[in-house]
Amino acid sequence: MKRWSFEEDAGGRSVLKHNALPRFSAHWTSGTAKEAALLDPCWSDAGSGEDDQLHLYGFKWIDTRPDDKAFDRLMQDAAKALDAWIASRL
Repeated sequence: MKRWSFEEDAGGRSVLKHNALPRFSAHWTSGTAKEAALLDPCWSDAGSGEDDQLHLYGFKWIDTRPDDKAFDRLMQDAAKALDAWIASRL
């Protein structure tokens, strides 16, 4: 089983899934922080510049959400996985 998977939901929104513990899914988008301001709560990664930030939102936890420190590490891993997935599609 893949640790991370990527798909679209029925509404065409991009979805990231973490298939290892703690399991969760979240919608994601890229762009400016201003665009993501409507997606609360939202975790953002600076990416390679103002217009290339990654934003995760709409979290659905299957397992218990980790504490803040572990959550931040998990989101950093998610950002790396998303960057690799995006690069593989170019």
